[in-house]
Amino acid sequence: MAKDIIPEGYVGYEPPPPAPTRLTTEEQAAMNRGPGFFSDLLKMSGGNFALSNDEARDAGAGFIGDLLRAQAAETPPEPAEPPVLTAIDPNTAVLGDPDLVLHCYGSGFSAETVIVFSDQDEPTTLVSDSEVTTGVKPSLGWGAVEVPVKVRNGDLTSTAFAFTFTEAAK
Repeated sequence: MAKDIIPEGYVGYEPPPPAPTRLTTEEQAAMNRGPGFFSDLLKMSGGNFALSNDEARDAGAGFIGDLLRAQAAETPPEPAEPPVLTAIDPNTAVLGDPDLVLHCYGSGFSAETVIVFSDQDEPTTLVSDSEVTTGVKPSLGWGAVEVPVKVRNGDLTSTAFAFTFTEAAK
């Protein structure tokens, strides 16, 4: 069809691709001897190119195998253990006082770590792998109450520490 629109020899003419052919035994043997990803695939698959990404990644050498292995390495694994919360500072606030920054100290913190304050996820800032922070608003006046503070990585949650809101002295 392209020949009818753009005559052969003109800029932009591309002949249609050749029909796919099965490799001859000699061609397959030659590719099996050669280095690189495709020869590794042929060796592994017996000439069957319908491999999954995992099979191709595991097949071995070559540019595409390297790309697939690098892509798999970029996916961070889920943490095996929950983060550990060892202290919070401060652990109390007087109702009506100005807003403050709550510091949570421990280990296993990452960019995915979230502070859970009174069972609500809070906007969290990662300071280091052992410190995260969030804002607390004693000015909202919840009433004198003790609330749990935890840190979470994905589905894994630390043990809780108590944060206490107290009434202002009269």
